Amino acid sequence: MPRARWWIVGAVTALLVALAGPLISAGWVAEAARPPKPGIAVVRLLGTPDFLDSRGVVRAITSPSGRRFSVMAIMPTVAPGEILDVFVGADKVGSMAVTADGTAKLELRARRGDTVPSLTSGTGIAIKTSAGTTVVQGQAS
Repeated sequence: MPRARWWIVGAVTALLVALAGPLISAGWVAEAARPPKPGIAVVRLLGTPDFLDSRGVVRAITSPSGRRFSVMAIMPTVAPGEILDVFVGADKVGSMAVTADGTAKLELRARRGDTVPSLTSGTGIAIKTSAGTTVVQGQAS
């Protein structure tokens, strides 16, 4: 293969590797678009005008083994290490730290003794900075 073709193959490979991380970690965000299963509520979180590149998903699961509430978000413009608060309605249900790759996660499990919030139709969910600025938000349907 001529030298120019190897350069193109190398450039395309580097691009694919650079894009693979965000695409793989964003896979769980696509889950919000699927129809929910019985006992599982999924809420998609969208960035507010100051954080349009941010997004996330909330899953509330009720099963025979207990209740779980998980939040996962990608917020590339929020500083790594920043602590964000998760609100269900007006109630703060927990906090999570932004990692170096711009993601943050929170998981609450009744089995561990955590207080797990209930999601009903119309319940608002928001992730806010310590200053009270909403980064992403959504509403249970």
